[in-house]
Amino acid sequence: FFDKAYLSDPKILPNQVRREITTTLSSIPFMTLLTAPVFLMEVRGYSKLTDGMPNGLGFEIFTIFSFLMFTDMCIYWIHRFLHHP
Repeated sequence: FFDKAYLSDPKILPNQVRREITTTLSSIPFMTLLTAPVFLMEVRGYSKLTDGMPNGLGFEIFTIFSFLMFTDMCIYWIHRFLHHP
């Protein structure tokens, strides 16, 4: 599970595990505030979700691939931005 020898590394800050857990738990309400409106709009019919595959299998595969690439690139750039002051 968790190797406690890792905590003896000189780069580890005091109470780092507690601080990481606190930061994670405090970010959940913020993420919920961003996600809830999108979910409510989808449930209330403001989306373009369809039943089946009206545009064909090729379009569905392209859409899934495009979505995964877009989100992966966003995560990459956000992560890169976090490393610059």
